[in-house]
Amino acid sequence: MRYIADDFLQESIRQNLAVLELPIDEVERIRNRVEEKYARKGLASLWQRIVVPQNSRHCPGGKDLLKFLPSGEAIIFFEKDADESAFRMGDLRDISAVVLELFNFVFYVTNESCDYLFCWNDHEFLIGAGDASEWISLLNSKRHPT
Repeated sequence: MRYIADDFLQESIRQNLAVLELPIDEVERIRNRVEEKYARKGLASLWQRIVVPQNSRHCPGGKDLLKFLPSGEAIIFFEKDADESAFRMGDLRDISAVVLELFNFVFYVTNESCDYLFCWNDHEFLIGAGDASEWISLLNSKRHPT
């Protein structure tokens, strides 16, 4: 299935944002690295299996909080059983701009070295692990504009 990827790609193009779809072997490498670093193995959704220290924030209808996250190249991927695709974009904020225009779906964002993991889940929680845990903590402490 590719419905999420197709919508993501179309919206990226509509916004004139540079986006690169990753080859499936690179997607698997990133998924495996994220899982090894942040989650236990299993069949549940990745966000349900995160075991490292994390922070989360309930944001009903609040995907716009993503615009307050740090900039930098990022990779977005989705629940594997929903869509096996992944995309690289030049800036995390570009990913935010795209997902803000789409329907609600579970997605994950990391960088090439998997220093952080963001997740937006189907319960409208923004979850951060690795470096992203601190960024969510800043959002939660109100030291960051919301």
